[in-house]
Amino acid sequence: MEHDLRQGGVEIIKDSQNNVEIKVEWLKIPGGSFGGSWAARVKGKPIVVGRPLRISMMYYFGLEGLGSLDWDSEQNDDGITGPVHLSGSTPDLGGFNIRIEDGPNNRFTKHGGRAEDFKSRLGKTHYFGTDMPAGDVWKAKEYLYQHLGYRAQPTIMPYKDEPIKPDPAFVITMGNTIAKDSNFYAIQKTYDGAFSFDIVFDSHSAGTKTDSSAITHGIEAFVSRFDREFQSRFPTRHNAPQGELAFSKAITSNLMGGIGYFFGSSITDRAYKAEWDQDEDDEEDQTTAKPEPKLQPPRALLTATPSRSFFPR
Repeated sequence: MEHDLRQGGVEIIKDSQNNVEIKVEWLKIPGGSFGGSWAARVKGKPIVVGRPLRISMMYYFGLEGLGSLDWDSEQNDDGITGPVHLSGSTPDLGGFNIRIEDGPNNRFTKHGGRAEDFKSRLGKTHYFGTDMPAGDVWKAKEYLYQHLGYRAQPTIMPYKDEPIKPDPAFVITMGNTIAKDSNFYAIQKTYDGAFSFDIVFDSHSAGTKTDSSAITHGIEAFVSRFDREFQSRFPTRHNAPQGELAFSKAITSNLMGGIGYFFGSSITDRAYKAEWDQDEDDEEDQTTAKPEPKLQPPRALLTATPSRSFFPR
């Protein structure tokens, strides 16, 4: 919807299968010696008001390279209530605190099959921490699926012959465990109805603490400023319909949001040839060519590739 690389952005995701419209608002907060702080507000509401909305939201943080990332909240086998706190430090970011905090009107999922058997875990935030090998943080989804499946199987087994099974919201949950020397942490919140929560990254060098009120005012100011600047730089015709302006802002924001800078090593197989790259007189057919993947030296890459669910940048 709106996106400025240096100030903030607003994104809307519509998931009709789960009857949820998710709105993500993020804000850059300048200050200090390490690029400042940032905050994101994630809000969800039903697309069709008459249909139920039950959803499990997961958010994770991972650290690779030098530095530390620590879990500062209490630990409890049944989950925790209140804000989630983490802290850490890296050479590029300096010291920082991270906070995940629920909005005032959230309702956690507490009703469903066999709810009484899981009452000690209901209405709480669940979590998982592990020591991930270097280079594996990008496999977060794989690790989380494995952890959730590992937990779900023994949880559901006692009910296999029972007519009433536990609600999936009570079974597919994180195990509330933190491994020694963890560098990866995931947080799970399961909501019933509309919801909102904030993720805040406060840089120590900035010397400020970002609260909910500051996020609200900051997002409102960003949206207003973005609208003024967009109209100034890309003026539309006087009688243009509102939908045309919204489309113009969205397509421009998508273009800017697809710009990314990457630096690092890659694995390249120069022996590989796609079918359309092969010559008719190639002596060796691609099906018999021996793969030769090799680690390449680190390089910089500036790209403007649109991000899609089936081809993430």
